Amino acid sequence: MTKQQSLFFWKSLPDRDDALVIIYSFIRAMHEKNPDKAAGLAIVKDMELFQNALHESLMAYLNMVVEDENWEEYLTKNLAFEVDDPIDLDEDLMIPEFSGKQFVLNTDEKISIQVGMRGQVTPIRIHFTIQENDELYYLKLQRITAK
Repeated sequence: MTKQQSLFFWKSLPDRDDALVIIYSFIRAMHEKNPDKAAGLAIVKDMELFQNALHESLMAYLNMVVEDENWEEYLTKNLAFEVDDPIDLDEDLMIPEFSGKQFVLNTDEKISIQVGMRGQVTPIRIHFTIQENDELYYLKLQRITAK
């Protein structure tokens, strides 16, 4: 269970680079096994549900790509915390996607990014959206998908 902490926000609409910095920090916090820190960077309705969904998505991916002799090492791990730190991956391969066409993001704009594991980018995408409340702007986790 994560404890409630203050949420990161912007006082004006962020640009793409600003949003990616926070998204990468969110993923880095998961890599560091710190869901409380991640929850302070983006609104996550249910952090345990998110962790389980990310774990299950990565487990399904690994089930397709890992050889049988290497499978044992993953059985006891929560794969939500095994994602790679984005700083260690090529940003072009993580394929950040934005629903809008402007550098400065708009309210309700969607942003998604693929996560990495074991030094490779996976087909697992985490989706966020820009939300506004009382003229403050923040990220909200939307969903996880696999392409």
